[in-house]
Amino acid sequence: MHDWPSATVQALPGILQDLRARNLCTGHISSSTGRVVAPARTPTTPPPTTSPTTPPPTNGGGSCTATAAKGQEWGDRFNVTYTVSAPGGWAVTVYPNTGQSIQSSWGASRNGTTFTGSGSSSFGVTYYKGSQNLSWTPTGICSPR
Repeated sequence: MHDWPSATVQALPGILQDLRARNLCTGHISSSTGRVVAPARTPTTPPPTTSPTTPPPTNGGGSCTATAAKGQEWGDRFNVTYTVSAPGGWAVTVYPNTGQSIQSSWGASRNGTTFTGSGSSSFGVTYYKGSQNLSWTPTGICSPR
């Protein structure tokens, strides 16, 4: 039995991170034409200017807050735990800096850089450091749902 499929699958997150860090397109192969297709570009929201140690701004109603705490760190990635205080459903959007990307998450549902849940709880995200701003801890902005 060959181990190349599992080794290739394990290497993909690092390869994709490297391509993103160099602003290269990852694209995909169209199943209908067999040609390479570039991903659609969507505008991104720049990271907020608040310091990671300062709680991010709330939606104005004050019914939902999220605070970020940097945890374990390795050579190319680190963990952040987001603690959410909300009476009901919430959505927290995180803002990784240029070059950083999300590797994995736990404790909340994820869609892109937005995480959802309900009640006061916490969730975690493992980020690739990227080639810029290695010490930036991505903040989270909470909105009630």
